[in-house]
Amino acid sequence: MIFYLFIGFLLYAILLFVYVIIGNYLQGKQERESYASAIDLLDQITLVIPFRNESLRIQALLNSIKNSKSLPFEIIFVDDHSTDYGATIIEKELQEINFRIIRMEENGGKKYALRKAFSDVKTAYILTMDADVCFEQNYFDSFRQIPQSDLYILPLLITAPNFISRILEFDTLILNAFNVGLAVFHRPIVASGANLLFNKAVFDRVDQFELHKDVASGDDIFLLKDFIDAKKDIKILSALNLRVYSSSPMNASEYVNQRLRWLSKTPRVKDYLSNLFGFIQLGFLLLFIAVIVFFLIQHNWTLAIFIFCFKIVIDSLIFLPYFAKFKRLKTWLLFPLYSFLFPFYSLFILLLIPFFRTEWKGRSLQ
Repeated sequence: MIFYLFIGFLLYAILLFVYVIIGNYLQGKQERESYASAIDLLDQITLVIPFRNESLRIQALLNSIKNSKSLPFEIIFVDDHSTDYGATIIEKELQEINFRIIRMEENGGKKYALRKAFSDVKTAYILTMDADVCFEQNYFDSFRQIPQSDLYILPLLITAPNFISRILEFDTLILNAFNVGLAVFHRPIVASGANLLFNKAVFDRVDQFELHKDVASGDDIFLLKDFIDAKKDIKILSALNLRVYSSSPMNASEYVNQRLRWLSKTPRVKDYLSNLFGFIQLGFLLLFIAVIVFFLIQHNWTLAIFIFCFKIVIDSLIFLPYFAKFKRLKTWLLFPLYSFLFPFYSLFILLLIPFFRTEWKGRSLQ
């Protein structure tokens, strides 16, 4: 029993080390080398921001735009049937900025809103953001020197203003660390529309909107899959000056609803690599729980606690460089608590999937 347990933990540690430590190191090296042939894209970019009932959360984004040292060619806001005064706030705050607001007529959701704006873009590249993000003054200056690619997955950091949101921030950081490693050895499996840049002409050729137009969310992950299927060049850029910030779920209810939204679209994306690593993660999770429960039933508390602590040490040390890079050491210090809670809420969310219908912005999602 102890021998097989040792082999299991060894495989787990090797997998983490390869995809997190080695993968992120190689990604950083490749990224630095790619800047040798960098180009200036700033004047070729249109920023597209869909929004729906964001009047209470859009101010940080508008402040970021006003305080920017430079701006892209154009900014397009897409009002997706808002019932608040978000559009009025935009018009008041950005009077001296080159922007437009497009108001949706058909009620098709965020993906329809994005494509409405995309069809009106005049530049070679499109940058998408969510309405609740913010960024630093030199963010747009970073696009004056950027390597050539068809699609850029840019860094998104979650802000955590309180203790609960720091715990809920873990999943995003861990997934992003894995995504970088997967991109080096295979390809990326996730992208966020909150900070995504892509070539418009390529998008127009590869977009498979008709295959998933009935799915109300997931514009970013379906877009990534279309670029992957078409074998287009995809780069993950992790430079700190390219990051944007978005707030984490503020409570457990928001967190559960968000995770269920993400999982609900997984079967439609049909990404074998994402599914494979999801099953591997689930397998290790169930094995870990089974081992702990087994030793507790045997009243071997010492070994159960040792196994739990050993896993915490492995996880925290391997993910430390990634957390440190993005200045999330305060969150990293909560690894023991996160490790304790993770099995429980993961199983809870898995059990909810068949019975729970998620909602977003007043819309029920498939």
